[in-house]
Amino acid sequence: MECKNCGLEIDSGADFCPNCGIQTDKTKKKWSRKKKAVTGIIIAAVFVVAIAIVVFVRFLFLPQVQVVEAFINTMSTAAESGINKKYGGYDMAFSMLKGNYDVEFTYNLENDQYLTECVRRSKTENKFLAYMELGNGEEGKGLLDQVSLYADKETSIIGYSDKEESEFAVQIDYADNMEERLNNSWLSMTGVDKETMHTIAKVYADLMEALTGTAGKTNTFDGLYIRTKEFFLNLEAEKYDKADFVVNGKDVKCQIYHIIFDAKDVAEYVQDCYNISFTTGEKVDEVLKELTGYTMEELFDAIEEKTDSMEDLDVYFAVNRKKQLVSIYCENVSKDNINMEINFYGGDYLCDEIEFKYSDDNGKEILITKDDISSKDRLEIVYTCSYKEDRASSAQDMTLSYAFEGDHFYLSCEGKGEKKELSAKITDCKKGRYIELTLEKGMAYIGTEIKEIEKPEYKNLLNFLNADALSAYSFFSGIFSK
Repeated sequence: MECKNCGLEIDSGADFCPNCGIQTDKTKKKWSRKKKAVTGIIIAAVFVVAIAIVVFVRFLFLPQVQVVEAFINTMSTAAESGINKKYGGYDMAFSMLKGNYDVEFTYNLENDQYLTECVRRSKTENKFLAYMELGNGEEGKGLLDQVSLYADKETSIIGYSDKEESEFAVQIDYADNMEERLNNSWLSMTGVDKETMHTIAKVYADLMEALTGTAGKTNTFDGLYIRTKEFFLNLEAEKYDKADFVVNGKDVKCQIYHIIFDAKDVAEYVQDCYNISFTTGEKVDEVLKELTGYTMEELFDAIEEKTDSMEDLDVYFAVNRKKQLVSIYCENVSKDNINMEINFYGGDYLCDEIEFKYSDDNGKEILITKDDISSKDRLEIVYTCSYKEDRASSAQDMTLSYAFEGDHFYLSCEGKGEKKELSAKITDCKKGRYIELTLEKGMAYIGTEIKEIEKPEYKNLLNFLNADALSAYSFFSGIFSK
């Protein structure tokens, strides 16, 4: 070793240079406790991140996740369609699924009257409005009749007004302690029991939260989502063989994923969804019995009887190299040997042509196809359905199509020897945002550009939960007297 000061060659084990006396580099500085602690934290953090990455990557490669991703990739190819490229229909539909939409229809009636139906929702503002309005075309304003539902994060208002300016509305505040306030309201004097009050409060509050996009962790719909995700991710699944499938007239090598739907697990999942949705029992059963003829227990007994006699449902999903879903199929399901398959045959884009097939040993057959037959001058989507009840019956066919040509929109439906057609002129359009049509007897507006949603005001308003018995009696007496 060479001295860093005088250059003398010294022993590697020496602490000091024998010539100049300077300390050698051999002596190392000791780390402080603080440095050791920081280093330990860094190592632990790296270790945690490494575990998280391994878990995340493993999650991504679950067959269920691969199938969902492939399905999304397949359906997103609709963005390549001619209709979407010109009008943005796919983009508009996707935006609507996110929660913002405005759909309005107006029909011209006799005596210069018109009927307007509207559903408007702004998830960004947490507001919802739906109304039906009967108006006078000559006056261009004055309402003859209007029924509406308004909702925001805390309040909903159900109102009515008529041409004689007789208007009334019920306001319900559900954001805080609705069930408790309902039990202490004038409604409790009518003899309605607490169990029914609980049902009304829970279902109504959940519905309003769903309409306004304010669902929280305690909301029923959120609970259903969590249970569904849990059910799906816990399914028995595996990466299966590879096989050829026809896309665009060519054989395409695909990876098959096999997912097993255990009949008892499905029944348990349905039961859990019921338990999450309705926790009150008897009153729900009474309503269900009236509507279907079955109580919830009888309905689930029937499901259990069916699932006990069924074997596991084996479903296969074919995914191509682009991670797109090409086919879904299952065979010999139940004692009737049901066979089902959905195939994406491609064209200009993968979901250009889609086919669904169903058949069983009883001779029942269903064939549904969707085909994009657009040309340079006409953009058209055609749906066909062929249905056969059994071997002895003949097939029934029905065709539904819609098309855009020039500045016109066409809708056609044909089946059972009848054909109905509708045409409309496109009066305004903003790609991916909205489209406005003038019909033979009215107009239609469909879009994601939301008109302003204002909280309505009514002269005669009953605050449902805060009103006393006398006010409630006076309010409803006034309504029924008119």
